[in-house]
Amino acid sequence: MGGTTAFPAGGGTACTSQPRTRARIVSNTVFNRRQRVPARQQAARPRGGVVPAATGSEPSAQQAPGPASAAAPPAAVPSSLAGGVLPAAPSRLQQEVELLVALDVEYTHLKLVPGGRHVTLPAEVCAVDAGGRVLLYEHCNPSSEGPLASQQQQWRHVGGLPPALWRVASPLGEVRQRLAALLQGRILVGHHLSKDLGALQLHHPWADQRDTLRYRQLQGRRGAGRKLRQLSAEKLGREIQRTKRHSPREDAQAAMDLYLQHVHFEKQYMRYEDLVELHLAQLGSGGRGSSDSAEASNV
Repeated sequence: MGGTTAFPAGGGTACTSQPRTRARIVSNTVFNRRQRVPARQQAARPRGGVVPAATGSEPSAQQAPGPASAAAPPAAVPSSLAGGVLPAAPSRLQQEVELLVALDVEYTHLKLVPGGRHVTLPAEVCAVDAGGRVLLYEHCNPSSEGPLASQQQQWRHVGGLPPALWRVASPLGEVRQRLAALLQGRILVGHHLSKDLGALQLHHPWADQRDTLRYRQLQGRRGAGRKLRQLSAEKLGREIQRTKRHSPREDAQAAMDLYLQHVHFEKQYMRYEDLVELHLAQLGSGGRGSSDSAEASNV
C-alpha cells in the first residue's frame, strides 16, 4: 500500500507517511510552479488556449445572411478556433463550446405622434453557434405589443431598420418563443445582452449569460464599456459595422469570437477543477511529466 499524499494549505511541499515512495509524489510547490518553456515558444503560445489558424490570419467577417434555411452547414470546428483547441485545454471548457449561442438584435427607431416620444423596438434577430452556423435569423414585427399595440397609435420612422422589412414579418411574440426554445439549456453570448434581452422581453438565466461587456480585458478605462466595432477591430483585426445598417449575423459572430479568443479559455475565469486538469495536462505534455516527478523526489 502506498503512503497518503497531503498538500499543506499554505502551498508547502507534500509529505508522505512512507519516505521510500517520494519519487512518485509531485510536491504542491512543483505542481503550482509554471512549466519552464523557452522564450521563443512562450512568444508563440496563443492566448486563452487557442491555436491560431494555419494561415496566421484572423477569420474573415461574415456577410449579411439570407433566411436561416439558406445558412451554411455546421462547421467542423468553431470559426473562432480555426486551428482547434489545445489538447491541454480543460475538457469541460471544450465541451461547453458546443453549448454557446451568440445573439444580436437590430432595432427600428420610431417617433410617436402626437407627443413626439421616440421609441426603439427590436426588428431583426440573429443567433449563431460557435462554428458560425446560423441557428435563427428573422425579422420581427414589434407592433403587436408595447407602444404600438394600439391601432390608433400613429408613428413615423426616424432610423434603424426600415418598416418595409419588419411590417410583414412574424409578430415579436412568435419570434420570442422560437428563440426561447432554441436557447433552452444553452449558454448565451452577446455584447450588451441586457439591452437585447430586455427589448425582446426574454429571460435567460444569469449564470448562463456571457456578456462581453462584463470582462475586464474587453472594457475601457475604469471598467467603461466599449463598442463592439472597436473591440472587433482591435482584438480580432476585423472591420464590422462599415455601413449605417448593421448585420446582426456579423455582430453576433464578432461577439462569439471575442468571447472564445479572449475569455473562455482564460485561467482567471476557470474553475478550480479546470485549473487542476490544465496543469496536469501541461505537466504530461512534451515529455516533462517524468522529469518533474523526478525533480520532485529531490525536494
